[in-house]
Amino acid sequence: MNPITGRTMLQRGSMLGAFLALDKLVEAVSGQSLEVYFRANIFALLGMKDSGFLIDSLQKRRVATFHSRRADGGLEPASFEMPQRPEFFMGGGAFSTPRDLWPSCGRC
Repeated sequence: MNPITGRTMLQRGSMLGAFLALDKLVEAVSGQSLEVYFRANIFALLGMKDSGFLIDSLQKRRVATFHSRRADGGLEPASFEMPQRPEFFMGGGAFSTPRDLWPSCGRC
């Protein structure tokens, strides 16, 4: 239950609840984690060889630096990292590259 809204995570209007439900639904139906299912049934079919929820050390070195805005309006590098072994993938947090994404944009 969300302590602020008093709603359960799966109640209508909760995007987090929807992503948690998607993760668990895919896992229950396919017997695979969301990451494995997406890699085999979406990314591979679209030829997206450099996309996924989990990244290796070579891919991690190519992740763009996250920046936050300072009080004076300037930008500064900020620490941000997606967990590589989360309890739930939640349908978000996938990594990709422009090279992988560009051809799939034409299929939308």
